[in-house]
Amino acid sequence: MDLALILGHPAWTVVTGFLMVVATGLLVAATWQLAKAAKGQTAFFERQEKREVKMSHAISTGGDWDKRFGGFTLTNVGVPAVTVMGACISKGIPVAEPNTVSIHIALGWTTEYRERQISSFDPPHRLLTGDRIEVLYDLDALATNLDPGQRIRYECWDTFGNTYVSDWFDYYEGSNSISCHTSPGEGFREPTPPQNPVKL
Repeated sequence: MDLALILGHPAWTVVTGFLMVVATGLLVAATWQLAKAAKGQTAFFERQEKREVKMSHAISTGGDWDKRFGGFTLTNVGVPAVTVMGACISKGIPVAEPNTVSIHIALGWTTEYRERQISSFDPPHRLLTGDRIEVLYDLDALATNLDPGQRIRYECWDTFGNTYVSDWFDYYEGSNSISCHTSPGEGFREPTPPQNPVKL
């Protein structure tokens, strides 16, 4: 059989053209699949690295209706673990004190009340995905640390240098009258922002 005759036949040209189209199509499909896989892998690793927590206001009576504790919960809703190193309460700074950068209330969270656990926070506290801590303070003791109209906010920080801050809360009227605000109150200003603040 004459190879030159076969290769010169018009049918061979059609076949080779068809095969080239198929090969090009397969190459395009393979390239698209590789790009899609790479994009999916990148998104997966980004999700793995994304640290995300959720802060919520919390109230408890500790089993005694005459006693109230207030504070916050912090839940790890991301994939990587987050280690919380500490927590505190800051309060609005009187405008008349221009040189003051922050005021923290020297009040520790309540761990137990009448043999009942109140707070579930023992720093450094490592939170895996879905884990939560609850940090609660004695509201009667908190109110005695406030001036009329002065509000507080909760803060906590992790090992990555992030500081998580809540909204502003007004406890001055007592534990039975709690309100949430976006500012520290009339006549007060916000503290100097912490490093890497994360408003929740």
